Amino acid sequence: MSSGYQAFLLIIDNFTKFSYTKRKRATWEKISSALRSIIMSGAGVTYAYTARDKGEFDTALKVLESTGKEIGKDVEDSLMIAATLDEERYHLNRATAFLAYPKSKPAHAIAARNELKQASDRSIHSLARHAFSTTLLAKSYLIEGQYPMAVAYTENALTTVFSSNSTMNMARLDAIYQHLKMDHSYGKSTDVALLGTKLLKLQKPELFH
Repeated sequence: MSSGYQAFLLIIDNFTKFSYTKRKRATWEKISSALRSIIMSGAGVTYAYTARDKGEFDTALKVLESTGKEIGKDVEDSLMIAATLDEERYHLNRATAFLAYPKSKPAHAIAARNELKQASDRSIHSLARHAFSTTLLAKSYLIEGQYPMAVAYTENALTTVFSSNSTMNMARLDAIYQHLKMDHSYGKSTDVALLGTKLLKLQKPELFH
């Protein structure tokens, strides 16, 4: 078992009040603050996706909040990890958690948009992050039940996501479209149909030649 995975388990143990051994604590303390922030961010978002109730979701937020203490600390092993935590990423992670919670309500969508605004204010102007942010924004309106806004923001996100060459974000936008299409009333609207056509043109351009 890798030290990173051991650290991941330790985080969940710690925040869910389970006991953990001195050996696990020693493993955690050997990891640099930069790598801890990445592991904890992943743990928090993952826990939000799997949260079964408000208590578990609050735990996910606590894990993410704790990563804020790692922002700006020295990075000793930056060459060994693919990313570091900065303020923009911190707020994107929180926005992701609010929208990932299986029992998300309009209040969670509004909270997510607040996090996205803060992320934008601290942007490092990364195309990949901008594409992800626009995808989350579209999803927030879907969760809030503002379907016309969800269509509009999904359409706005298409160009950015396509330019970033992100198959993951394109899949997220397609999931928003599929959800809209399933709605008994709005799913049959012209707006949703046009969104589906625009998505298909980007996904399978050969069909339109």
